[in-house]
Order: sequence, then structure tokens, then C-alpha cells
Amino acid sequence: MDTLGNGESTIPWHEIWSEGMLNSTKGDDLIVNGQLKLPEDWIQQYPQVLSNVKNISLNPNKNDSVQWLSNNRNQVKFSVNRVWKDLRNQEDAVLWSNVVRFSTLVPRQVFILWLLICERLPTQDRILKWYPNKVMKCAL
Repeated sequence: MDTLGNGESTIPWHEIWSEGMLNSTKGDDLIVNGQLKLPEDWIQQYPQVLSNVKNISLNPNKNDSVQWLSNNRNQVKFSVNRVWKDLRNQEDAVLWSNVVRFSTLVPRQVFILWLLICERLPTQDRILKWYPNKVMKCAL
């Protein structure tokens, strides 16, 4: 969510599907003499959405900012890290996490190691379960 300061960098309606909604209109364009003036076609087209928008004030000394409403209902500065922490299911760390999260390992090797730890590596004994009549001998 955007928090209005001076309204210069907030676009109140930004999407490409609705005709008539101007993606170039900024927050400060909608305030005339300190009063919110929404375009009449917006009010007619979206009365349920805009009926909740009544009093908006701008602070000319403050820049607009993007905020995130966190899981504990606190409004915090938006960051991808914060959003990720709020949206993901956080589980307890597994014992082998330090083995897999080793900074000098090649990502492909980390993935193969993870498959091995989870017993999901497609080794010959597993492949034989899928194809019981397959000969698994090296041709060389």
C-alpha cells in the first residue's frame, strides 16, 4: 500500500484493464484546494471501491512511501524480504540445513545433495522399481 506524503509519486489506480482509469494520474492531481476531487466517471464506475475514500490529506514536506501491513498488523516499510517472511510457511530448521547451505558449493551440487538427503536421487535401485525388467549394466 502507498502512504501519501506529497502525492507526487503515488498513482491511485494503476492497472491496464479498466477503460477511463488514467494510469498517469498522480495523487496530487486529485487534490484541489485541499479537497479530494475524484473524476465523476470513476465514482460512477466504481462506487463500492471509492465510497471508502473520503478524506485524504497531503503533506508537502513528506515523500510518498510504499508500506506493507505485516502479519502482526503493523504497517512497516515495504521490502521483498519482509513480504517473503510474512507469506511463507516457516518450519523448524532441519539438522542437515547447514550442509546444504554452504556458500562455496555449486548450486547444481547443492540440489543433488538435497535430493540425496531426501532420498529422492534417481539411483539405479529406484529406477529398477519404476522399470523392473530394465537391464542396468554399463555397456562399456
